[in-house]
Amino acid sequence: MKIGYLHLNLSTLTESGVTRYGRILASEARKKEGVVVTEVTINLKQKVLSDFQIINQAIKKLSDTDCLYLSYSRYAWGGLGQLYYIVLIFLWYHQPIIVNLHDVYEYLYSSKILANNSNFKTRLNNLSLNLIFKKAKYIVVNNQQEAEVIKQRYPPEKLKIINHFVEVRDSKFTPNEARKKIGLQDFKIITIQGFIFPSKGHKLLIEAIPYLTPNLKVIFAGGPSPNNEQFLESLLQQAKNLGVAERLIITGYLSETDLEYYLMATHLAICPFRNMSSSGSLCTWISVGKPILASNLPQIRDYNQLVPESIHIFDPDEAVTLANRINELLPQCTDEKVPAVVKLREKLLLPRVVDKYLKLLT
Repeated sequence: MKIGYLHLNLSTLTESGVTRYGRILASEARKKEGVVVTEVTINLKQKVLSDFQIINQAIKKLSDTDCLYLSYSRYAWGGLGQLYYIVLIFLWYHQPIIVNLHDVYEYLYSSKILANNSNFKTRLNNLSLNLIFKKAKYIVVNNQQEAEVIKQRYPPEKLKIINHFVEVRDSKFTPNEARKKIGLQDFKIITIQGFIFPSKGHKLLIEAIPYLTPNLKVIFAGGPSPNNEQFLESLLQQAKNLGVAERLIITGYLSETDLEYYLMATHLAICPFRNMSSSGSLCTWISVGKPILASNLPQIRDYNQLVPESIHIFDPDEAVTLANRINELLPQCTDEKVPAVVKLREKLLLPRVVDKYLKLLT
């Protein structure tokens, strides 16, 4: 079986989580017996003629594959160009296509909201999704909540649920070695990992800092997502206004090696999301077996149903409540992996998840 993976980038500076997701699936699929993988990465210019030629050349490279995998998000695929890209791909690629939907939020996809929304970009996204559901062989979402949102609008026959994978990570250094490497061996460390954007809870965590134990550093391990640079500036100003700027570290974009240092150095992972679909950053924390504190969202409760008490929850979504839970949990956080999180990781490991994708693709 020859499987194609088409990865799309709109920025040459940073790779989106959606693109990285597809790349990791492809890398693992290469290890499977009887599977031949062809990967093509396209860096689009967001110019009509240039992108026409780029996509045309990409599809030619994939012409001898038996099926194609795409990771799609309205954010990662851009605004006005997304429908254009989808039309070209389905026009030129004639074998079955599997589309993995990401960022499936109810405020973007529910039929009720779309019916009352005249925003041009929302309508464009609606047309893109209609075309995907008409032309794709299967549509994959990563949890039950996403499936319920999609089923408001489309029949369920094509819809498949495959949990977000957890990577296999074998760290080459200990948490203490990692803290020395980043110069924070004398502090307790809590971290939000991944792109910085409003719904991820960075603002709430800054509001909580004044109530936290003093010998603690708060790390934002990542940089702003595209077009959210002003939001980052507002966070820095917020920290200054609260007098906690010296307790906050913002790393900017991290290489895989540098990210590993911050993951291992962390005592408590923080996921104070206002909303979520599936979360790559949460799965990254699961991969290293760290204690995790998250908002009380349906997807988090699903993980706790899969493995009870694997993820700590705070509720309501307020700064003082978040701070109190952090102060309560930190004394319990050791450098040993959390058994419940490790058990959750085993259920979601990348090789097992890729096998589920291959059943659809073959």
